[in-house]
Amino acid sequence: MKKVLFVMDIQEDMTGTTASKGPFPITEHQKLLDHINQQIQRYEKNGDDVVYIVVALPDNFFFRKLAGIAIKGTPGCEIDARIKRVSQYYFEKSKASAFSNKDLVHFVKEKGV
Repeated sequence: MKKVLFVMDIQEDMTGTTASKGPFPITEHQKLLDHINQQIQRYEKNGDDVVYIVVALPDNFFFRKLAGIAIKGTPGCEIDARIKRVSQYYFEKSKASAFSNKDLVHFVKEKGV
């Protein structure tokens, strides 16, 4: 049975170069990223899919002041540069649930996940 690895919210504003301004400080970034990259390699080696999902909040006054991170179109919204990219499966979310993205829902149904 084919599996799917969802790599979620591993973005520059969360774990990367601009993470210090975020509200969720992670003290061991490299350890976390190494583990994620190991899982990505394992899934790729097994012929399974890897899907990348990022928070992409609207670029407006409200979200800039409320969240201040993961604003669509900013460098902080990008996937952390240290994460291995092995597929073109990329989805954005602007709400807590990734399944608010209809394209992701369609992907999941199509893959039978």
